[in-house]
Amino acid sequence: MKRTIHGNGNTESGRAVWRSVLLMGILLMGLLVSGCGKKQTQPEELLTEYLQLLNEKNYEEMYTYLSEEARSTTDKETYVNRYKNIYGGIQASDIRAEIQEPEDKKAGKKGETRRVAYTLTMDTVAGELSFDTVALFTENEEGVYKMSWDSQDIFPNLYNTDKVRVKVTRAKRGVIYDRNQVELAREGVASSVGLVPGKLPEDRDSAVTQLSELLEMSTEKIEKALSAGWVREDTFVPLRTVAKDASELKKQLLEIPGVMITDTMVRYYPYGEKTAHLLGYVQNITAEELEKRSGQGYNQNSIIGKAGVERTYEDQLRPRDGYSIQILDENGDVKDTVLEKPAEDGQNVRLSIDITLQQYLFQELEEDRACAVAMDPTTGELLALVSTPAYDSNDFVMGYTSSAWKALNEDEARPLENRYQSTWEQGKTPLELCTRYTALLNGGDCLEPQLLLGAEKKVQKEQVFSPEEAEQLLTEMYQNVEKPDGSAHEAQRKDWRMAGLTGSASMSGGKDLGWFVGLSAEDNDRPLLLTVMIEDVKERGGSTYVISRGMKGFDVYRNEDGQ
Repeated sequence: MKRTIHGNGNTESGRAVWRSVLLMGILLMGLLVSGCGKKQTQPEELLTEYLQLLNEKNYEEMYTYLSEEARSTTDKETYVNRYKNIYGGIQASDIRAEIQEPEDKKAGKKGETRRVAYTLTMDTVAGELSFDTVALFTENEEGVYKMSWDSQDIFPNLYNTDKVRVKVTRAKRGVIYDRNQVELAREGVASSVGLVPGKLPEDRDSAVTQLSELLEMSTEKIEKALSAGWVREDTFVPLRTVAKDASELKKQLLEIPGVMITDTMVRYYPYGEKTAHLLGYVQNITAEELEKRSGQGYNQNSIIGKAGVERTYEDQLRPRDGYSIQILDENGDVKDTVLEKPAEDGQNVRLSIDITLQQYLFQELEEDRACAVAMDPTTGELLALVSTPAYDSNDFVMGYTSSAWKALNEDEARPLENRYQSTWEQGKTPLELCTRYTALLNGGDCLEPQLLLGAEKKVQKEQVFSPEEAEQLLTEMYQNVEKPDGSAHEAQRKDWRMAGLTGSASMSGGKDLGWFVGLSAEDNDRPLLLTVMIEDVKERGGSTYVISRGMKGFDVYRNEDGQ
């Protein structure tokens, strides 16, 4: 309880009285200190303060709590570095303790050792770690309790000659398959380019400059990587990842003394540009993403989905690496495992996409600024999602050079734009337009688009058309194809019946947009609904040009063997 002494300082006599009281108080305190001693801070309180400093990573201040004997055997630098290395390595956080009540709170004899039992719990890279331990406090000559310390105060069974290692077992990200179990995204091999500092030539600056030019990295960035605290003379320091087949570049790099190239496992997209906007890509997690996903098992080295399917199904696809916190003896042998978390591979994801149809549609549209959406109109399953031009997802995994990234962003064709999700005709995205026409085969109900194979059929919006309106519109679409003067007559085929609809719209900048919606579902076990949109077609045949691109998709899909 705080005690407050109030005095009157408004008059000279009052101030004199106050000075007298203050002087007497000081004298009395002196007598009390010399006679009875000041109030001791008890070991339980000291341990609470000590553990709070541990949570704050204030290891220098923690060292002041140690006894003379402990400090004589472990100097401050060794003590601080031991905590930094061990707690940093296991990524300790949210450290908390439950201190047991002492059996006897009475002060013992001078110089007596007091034991304080407690349970220490913390979050680590391997999960929650908790153990029981005891802190020993001994009263020194000044009547102050100080803490005995050795490495067992970090972990039980850890001696000063031991080391702590975190062994990582890498888990694999889930594979993305198409509907026929063709791999669309999987683990692949790339080349990691780096330097071994001890093998750099005498003219180090020249070698770093040459490497900087070939990798399109600043010399400052290279030097920063080489100066990291963990780097030794014989350490391989990775700088950039390049494609496995970049033979000419790797040949030039290996001519620089000190350069080393090793294989590294990366996310690989076999179809590159053809599936870019559909699948997206993965990259290292950012500080912002790490903060947002705090407590979900991510760390600063995690790879995370940034766009497309990789981002949408991140929770299913993501791998969870295994970690083992081990104590090694002075010979480097494992003497104890403190905590272990097994690795968990990510779940595989099987899409409803048909990669054959996806490829053909991309090839038909790759010279245009265009997009296509293909669906099974009876289930809502998406069969193809194409946007052109596109980027290569593998380039994001490898990392763009500054010049390549600049060129990509300044490209007037906007390859980074996902056109099938853009707002074009009558305020719709192409995906929304395609989805709308599923109502023609579902009694006027619009189906929800499904990207996973076998997903439950769901109605997105009921009665977009009445059943009568749906039937009438479908009849008109058949006539658009079958009548010689129909707007979609170019879509007619001998072997199956087609329904179609065309249209156009003006775009900003005076350009036009042509679109085509085609449907093949009658007497057909492979129904297909396809929407194609192409920019700037007015001088290239208008809707006729759009139909010709889209119908290649129908020709391919109808002639494929099986689902």
